[in-house]
Amino acid sequence: MGNKRDTYVIVTVDTMGIEKAENYPIEIVEFSDNRGANRIESSKFSSIVDKGKKIIWIGIPKYATVGDVVQFVDIKQILIKGENDSQILKKNYYSDVNDNGVVVGRMKYPKLNEEDPNSKIAPHPEHYNITILVNGKNWYAIDPQMEMTI
Repeated sequence: MGNKRDTYVIVTVDTMGIEKAENYPIEIVEFSDNRGANRIESSKFSSIVDKGKKIIWIGIPKYATVGDVVQFVDIKQILIKGENDSQILKKNYYSDVNDNGVVVGRMKYPKLNEEDPNSKIAPHPEHYNITILVNGKNWYAIDPQMEMTI
């Protein structure tokens, strides 16, 4: 597993259809990444991430323009779901600190069981909310998941 790398998650949004959608089907919100996950709806999307590396979320519109209007999709925040701290990300919350529609998170180095130095933490999926801003006016929360390689 010497080929560790950052993970890029691309969130493609039908900026016109999302206003009318429920549960965001693949025709409206589509996830893909640079790790082999392509064209997956949010409820079934799970991105693989490598410990110690970054995960970068980027939003793009399905159609660059609608009529004469240029479309925008900005990723604004990432929030781990549940009451426990993230076992994958270093923090439970990341935001668009550069105001460029991109959010960057950093993966943890999972801790081993101190009583058993040969133990490893089993990979598990972790759910989170991703908040997007469409065309600078409408906010939406979507909930995919990620899983860390060990």
